[in-house]
Amino acid sequence: MKIVEDCNDGVSATYDEQTWLNCLREFNLNYQTAFEFVGDEQPFKNQEAKKNFMDQIWERVIKDNSANLNTDLLGETFGVIRLLLREKASTNKFVSEEFVDFVVQNMNQNKSDAVIIEGTKCLVNTSHQNNSLASFLVQSGKLNQLVDQKYADFFVKEISSTSFLLCRLLFYCTINSNDANKVAIDQRSLIQDICSAAHTAFNQMELSSSLSLFLSDTFKFIYNVSIHNEGNNDLLMTIYTQQLGQFVKQLILYCNENKDCFDSLGKYALQTMMCAPTKFNINLLSVQQDSPQDQEVAIDKDVLFAIIQQIIYKLQDPESYSDFIVPVLFGLHSSIKESIPLRDVLYDWIVLNINWTKEVVVPESILMTLKYFNGEVQRTEKENLEAFDIDTNLAKAVLIKYMNVTHSELRNILNQFLFRLCGESVDTFSRDFGIGNSIGFLAEQGLLGQTLQEQVTKGSSVAENK
Repeated sequence: MKIVEDCNDGVSATYDEQTWLNCLREFNLNYQTAFEFVGDEQPFKNQEAKKNFMDQIWERVIKDNSANLNTDLLGETFGVIRLLLREKASTNKFVSEEFVDFVVQNMNQNKSDAVIIEGTKCLVNTSHQNNSLASFLVQSGKLNQLVDQKYADFFVKEISSTSFLLCRLLFYCTINSNDANKVAIDQRSLIQDICSAAHTAFNQMELSSSLSLFLSDTFKFIYNVSIHNEGNNDLLMTIYTQQLGQFVKQLILYCNENKDCFDSLGKYALQTMMCAPTKFNINLLSVQQDSPQDQEVAIDKDVLFAIIQQIIYKLQDPESYSDFIVPVLFGLHSSIKESIPLRDVLYDWIVLNINWTKEVVVPESILMTLKYFNGEVQRTEKENLEAFDIDTNLAKAVLIKYMNVTHSELRNILNQFLFRLCGESVDTFSRDFGIGNSIGFLAEQGLLGQTLQEQVTKGSSVAENK
């Protein structure tokens, strides 16, 4: 690689097109999997040499845009730049609106496979390094310029190892609230096409690493769109179609049975589902979609059980609290307010410990920390375990354990969920989950006085009887 060697030696020269093409092609071939480019075993001996090389690319390709780059040179150039963008050092010129503009312009003019793939990778990497460039891409309308039918079809018509790139780019373009709203409005048709392609691929293909990556990035950007457009149900319901609902169901059940793929895929599907409009969630958790009001809605207990099982399983991982358990509990909390049948099923399971479809599995790390867990030892009269009877109700015992966890978001939504499960009745909540366990939440809600009064009344009655 003559140009790289000259940069390492501090030599500056002018090179013809073929020399550039040979150098860039060899660089892409040799360093495809590299994430560092400066050092003894790397192409550049120091950051100055790397900067010199990138400056020459800038002058030769970006600044002198009249050069009319041929397809091969443009594709190889994008390939090298996107690799070097993995490191922040010496890449400032390329992490810029000028470079993003250049990439979009040339991708629109030259739609060869290599240019589409490598150009999209450049946009993904620049957006990752500086999210303001993702905002520039959205708000300037350049994303709209880029996304035509040919561009979309290239990534989703036939799922391949590069299909995730479009979804990854949309993920970065929806991190910001204003951007997410614009993308949801401008790209509704594209989002629907992506969801449809994901559903079809999941049903027709073996779950490879490429497909898993495409599916997880699909749900990640839809999740962004959902949380930033909360309340705009008319807009969101154009995205949350019945087909997407069926797809999410399939995926949740699949990942619950194949736990190895839950962290890489299932949790994103659940996150997305639980940030959907409440109407969508209720339909999703029902066997009968869009049932008439006078017809009883049957709850899809298989899907509901999978959700409860994953909540209990993920409680052992504090890193899952904010980005997984909290949004999932929030979705259930919203849904049981609107669906009495759903609340009844959950109350039977969690509080009464009846009508379970399967046996809940509790991770060993949680099981051994439960206060009263002792194998086959039954409750004694000395141990007042009305709200902590894990000999008969393991699921409730686990949830009670986390009612006063130090993580404020989890503690708040878990208590709200359980309180609503009890019909928002202070008496029922304190009876089913114990005064000691519920006292903190009730105090925060200004309901503690009512509870204490009830207990004082009961205590006086006991004393009089004695």
